[in-house]
Amino acid sequence: MSQNMAERRAEAGLETELLVFPDAGHALIGDGQNPIVLLYEGDEARPILGKAQSKTWQTTLDFFDKALKAE
Repeated sequence: MSQNMAERRAEAGLETELLVFPDAGHALIGDGQNPIVLLYEGDEARPILGKAQSKTWQTTLDFFDKALKAE
């Protein structure tokens, strides 16, 4: 779904950044320290999901920093 949205936005000439983590699953909300990861994910998924969460959190912070800068 995200890939489709990014493609439609690109067709419309809109800037879009798409982060894809094929092995991370759907629980990408958080800063990489989400306790849900520890409770519900298997041992092999924890580092993958933690890294994906950390990257998406940093990207979110970078977006707000750029979008909210006073010009």
